[in-house]
Amino acid sequence: MLRTAQPLRSLLLILITIVAQSIQFLRLSLSSRAALSAEVLFLRKQLAFYQERKISPRRLTAAAFGVVVSILPLERRIDDCQTRAPHRVASQGI
Repeated sequence: MLRTAQPLRSLLLILITIVAQSIQFLRLSLSSRAALSAEVLFLRKQLAFYQERKISPRRLTAAAFGVVVSILPLERRIDDCQTRAPHRVASQGI
């Protein structure tokens, strides 16, 4: 019983993390540019804080690593779409 409980618990945590990260990804992709810029600014300040205090980052959990690996193909497809249509990302002055 104990042998099957640990893998099931790990699988459940991975699934919950994937769902939560997917919802966050969709929320960010649908949010306004100003909100995204504000979040990037906050994350930069947080990174500077950690670098100033020399705090090492925490290692990825198995669930977080699975999310990163599962999102990579989607990110590559988005990048491919943007390079095929550069007018969408480049300003009109270029």
